[in-house]
Amino acid sequence: MRWSVEETFEFSKGCFGLDQCQARLHIAIIRHTVLVMTALTVYAIAAALEARTDTQAPPPTHTARGHPPSPA
Repeated sequence: MRWSVEETFEFSKGCFGLDQCQARLHIAIIRHTVLVMTALTVYAIAAALEARTDTQAPPPTHTARGHPPSPA
């Protein structure tokens, strides 16, 4: 679990500028972080929708017991 979080932060720093904030006030740092994380969320949702296919899986070729059908 931790490794995926580390990869997400590395990706957000590289592509979305999470580490580019030079603010001095706490509220400015929070605003920058929220904006970057919002952009990352929109990107992740768009990527997930792009990867989705609307095709159905083929029907199973075996019976409910898991045995293949007998040859006819």
